[in-house]
Amino acid sequence: WPLSIDCGSNKTSVDANGLKWVGDAGFIQSGQSTAVQNDSSFLPPYNTLRYFPTGKRNCYTVSGIPLGSKILLRAIFNYGNYDGLESPPTFDLQFDGNRWTEVVIDDSGFFKAEMMYVTRVENVSVCVARTKGGNGVPFMSSLEVRLLQRNMYAQMDPNYALLVFNRLAFGAPSLV
Repeated sequence: WPLSIDCGSNKTSVDANGLKWVGDAGFIQSGQSTAVQNDSSFLPPYNTLRYFPTGKRNCYTVSGIPLGSKILLRAIFNYGNYDGLESPPTFDLQFDGNRWTEVVIDDSGFFKAEMMYVTRVENVSVCVARTKGGNGVPFMSSLEVRLLQRNMYAQMDPNYALLVFNRLAFGAPSLV
């Protein structure tokens, strides 16, 4: 650990921060891989994605996480007009069968979801799911899993997830 999955990629790479990214083949059995059309100024892992033209729900499965572990999940979606339609899709994001959030890509073409929770199973699943009100084809650019130390967020109730709403840096002279 940590685990950083470059969705849609079939190779391992190391980014400028020294973080190792692995391709997603060992974590999902469905979907198709492609690169974004718009040149991305984001990290290289966000330049590929896996999209899911079939199925109501498609899931990444991460095995080997000890039962009862505190983990951080981060899912990144970089639309990059990969389908040439210039119309980002809307769909749901789920973890372990629970609704996490609705993925709504903004004008930047980018969406990030982050959460922490205590695992109840050893195989963690993160899924994209079509919804009745959603449109287009679900996709994912990257998925990150971090094991947290047991003493972090000591007051965290193991029956609830903590969802990150926003990260702000007030008064920081540079990016934090």
